[in-house]
Amino acid sequence: MLTESAKASERLRCNLDLRNGPEDLSQRMLNALEPGTVMPIHRHKGSSETCVCIRGHFEEYFYDENGKFTETIDMVPGGYVLNIEKGQWHSLKCLESGTVLMERI
Repeated sequence: MLTESAKASERLRCNLDLRNGPEDLSQRMLNALEPGTVMPIHRHKGSSETCVCIRGHFEEYFYDENGKFTETIDMVPGGYVLNIEKGQWHSLKCLESGTVLMERI
């Protein structure tokens, strides 16, 4: 269902909020991605981000303070549990249809 929603979305992605309710100020979600989705370079100033590939395949990209590319992490199920440090510039590229990742910020 989530993947079908991502395929139908103009942005080619869709998320499912996993928080316990409005008083839960965390950010926990499943994020379904399709190839071609655009994830702009961004950072989280207030907290780190944990990211796990549940299904499919994507690459996580890291950048320095000047926007210069520095590293790629290949993300597949059973691979890394990736901790993106607070303030780290990053983006990603979806490489396989039906990709789903879990994010915790």
